[in-house]
Amino acid sequence: MKWGQSYIDRSQEQQHFLRAVWDGNFLSPVREALTAGGAKVLDVCCGSGVWVCDNASDFKNAKFFGFDIVQRLPNERPRNVEFQVADVLQRFPFDDDYFDFVYIQFITLWFTEQQIIDNILPECVRVLKPGGWIEISDSYAHLYTKGQLGTILNSYFTQQQQKRDFNPFLGNHLEFFLQKTGNLQNIRKKEMELTIPNLNLIGNGMGDIACKMFAEIGIKSGMELGLLKESDSEKIIIDCMREAHEKRAYFKLFRVYAEKTHEKKRLWDY
Repeated sequence: MKWGQSYIDRSQEQQHFLRAVWDGNFLSPVREALTAGGAKVLDVCCGSGVWVCDNASDFKNAKFFGFDIVQRLPNERPRNVEFQVADVLQRFPFDDDYFDFVYIQFITLWFTEQQIIDNILPECVRVLKPGGWIEISDSYAHLYTKGQLGTILNSYFTQQQQKRDFNPFLGNHLEFFLQKTGNLQNIRKKEMELTIPNLNLIGNGMGDIACKMFAEIGIKSGMELGLLKESDSEKIIIDCMREAHEKRAYFKLFRVYAEKTHEKKRLWDY
C-alpha cells in the first residue's frame, strides 16, 4: 500500500520542524562515524522516509536503511538509501550486530508498553553493533497547561488511552526500559519545553497546528467516553487555542539515547 503526496508533505514539514528544534537530526555521538564512511544506519518505522533521506544527503559516505509496515516513500531518494516493508512487531529483517546507529521516533504514541518491551527495543538492540548507538525521539502526549479546558481535554485523552491499554506517560519510563535490556550503557535523556508562541516562531504556525490537533484528539476522546457532543467541537477548538496562548501552555519533546555494550548479556535478565 502506498500513501499519497499529502502525507509525504506533512512528514517533510514535521522533519524540518524537528531538525530546527533540536538543531540537528540526532543527539547521539555518531557524526564522526557517519562522516568517515562505511557506517550503516536504521530508521525503525520510517514512515515516509524523510528522516532517512535527509540524513543520507548529509552523510553521503554512510548507508541508510528504513522499514515500515506500509510503503509511504518519496519518489526521489539519495543513492545511499534502501527501504523495506516489514512489521516492527516481528523479527527485524537484518542480522545481529549490523547497524552503527538505530533511530526510532514517536513509539510511545503508536505502541503499547508491552509491545515496546517485548518486541521493539529487544530487536533494536539485537541489530545494533556493540559500540553503536540507539536513539528514541518522542513527545509526551500531553498539553502542559494551567487552563481549565486544556486540563479537561488532557483528562479525556488519558482515560481513553488507558482503556486501549496505551500508557500516555510511557515517555517517563524509556530510560528504565533501555537500562533493563542489559545491553546498553551511557543512557542519556534530554527534554525540551516549547510554548505555543515559540512553536509558531520555529515552525511556521506549528504551535497552533499542534494545539488544534491536541484539541481534536481530546474532543474525539471525550465523544468516545460520551462526555462531549460533536456539535461542540468547533467552539472547543477555538477556546482551547485561545486559552493555550493566554496560559502559555507548552508541549514537551524528549530524546533518549544509549550505547550498546561490548559485553553480551541476555535481554531482560534482571
